[in-house]
Amino acid sequence: MNPSTQSASSETPEAPRVLGFTGSPNFRDAGGYRAEGGQLRRGQVFRSGHLADLTEEDQQRLAALDLTLVVDLRRADERELEPSRLPAGVTVHGANITPGSQASAIYSDSTQLGGAEAMRQFMCDINREFVRSQSEVYREVFTVLLDSGAERVLFHCSAGKDRTGFAVAMLQAALGVAQEGIEADYLLSRHYYLIEEQMARVRRKYSVDHLSDADLAPMMRTDPAYLQAAMDEIGARWGDRELFLEEGLGLGPVERRELRRRFVERGSRTPRTALCSQRGRPAGPDPRGPGGRARRGRRWAAEKRQRGPRHSRLSRRRSAAESSSPAAWRGRTS
Repeated sequence: MNPSTQSASSETPEAPRVLGFTGSPNFRDAGGYRAEGGQLRRGQVFRSGHLADLTEEDQQRLAALDLTLVVDLRRADERELEPSRLPAGVTVHGANITPGSQASAIYSDSTQLGGAEAMRQFMCDINREFVRSQSEVYREVFTVLLDSGAERVLFHCSAGKDRTGFAVAMLQAALGVAQEGIEADYLLSRHYYLIEEQMARVRRKYSVDHLSDADLAPMMRTDPAYLQAAMDEIGARWGDRELFLEEGLGLGPVERRELRRRFVERGSRTPRTALCSQRGRPAGPDPRGPGGRARRGRRWAAEKRQRGPRHSRLSRRRSAAESSSPAAWRGRTS
């Protein structure tokens, strides 16, 4: 079965998932999974690798998606090395995910790195760092997503599997997708980000002549152990995923309700556009009437203003820490 149409019990495969971008083969739709109260809408949340090699046809397809927000999770030097080819006018948020000092390990002597198994452990550490040191950056990503009002968003990094994989996994978790569906979506990268096709590019990007292809392969692989390492780190540091979502990423009940409004098709496993297509008629206007989503978006913004600053356990811990050790939170010494 084609991996773009195969399904887990948490998914309804009414359309191919991968979008066929020649210059970004891991570009795909992250919707279609069962969520709290319905199903993630197709055609609204996308994920991909870098966008520097898009063909003219790819660019036309990208423009047709009518994206309202692109979240680029790459470092600034990566964006400069491989600038994205995006339609004019699309809003881009650069998030600069830089997971810890472990990145220097890839440039070390191959004997010090220790071969393929050490690289696999390195990748597990990278995913743990998403929780340990990068949760504030991911929190900002979700703040930007909420405040922008965006309803068609693309998350991307270089390969579209690790930094992007964690961001999309957390969005799906916040929307109530079961772990089975989250992992199924994560693992689809192994079908589209192919090691044999990407090895030459990785060698051009990194100074890794001292590493064999076999040593590099775990860095390029989509391994469920990598995502699980991040999930285990959430459990170790936060106790459970719900607490991390609310206090680590700022996705409390009000924020998650707004995300569900935008991205979840309520009460149906099949998106309304697909149902209309099956019945031989166009989707037509939003059943909530003209501006229905916009009205609910304004209501969410009003609720957010009314609530004011959120006083979570995280903010209380920060207040206590700042009063006793300013350098610990502000990154400077007294």
